[in-house]
Amino acid sequence: MNAPARSVATQAGVSLVELIMFIVLVAIAVVVIMNTFFDTLRGSPSPSQITQATRLAQERMELILSRNNTLGFTNFTDPCPSAPSAPACAKPALFSVTASIGTWPTDINPYYKLVTVTVTGDSTGQQVAELKSVVSRY
Repeated sequence: MNAPARSVATQAGVSLVELIMFIVLVAIAVVVIMNTFFDTLRGSPSPSQITQATRLAQERMELILSRNNTLGFTNFTDPCPSAPSAPACAKPALFSVTASIGTWPTDINPYYKLVTVTVTGDSTGQQVAELKSVVSRY
């Protein structure tokens, strides 16, 4: 006698073609993800650049905060725009350092100031480090 024919609905498992297609699709997805990852890494600063930029930001922040102690809360400013020849204000190689001082949290509160120091890469313009400090009048 003839064996009964098996219907498609009762078959279990995957065929070799389906397995190969799955492997090919997963491999393509992995290649795309890895390319994106490596492109992101190429554009990122190195750990040594981040360390150097953080050090520069800390030096400028300390300079600005020391002026708060000497000149007082209402008169302290960033000394580097007015005296760029000062040793602490020398332009570092490969980086650009900017600082801003504004009232915090809004313009209506005169008792707090927000000091922000930002270090960017000269060639990329990408922000490498940023420090913020709140100074209060007490």
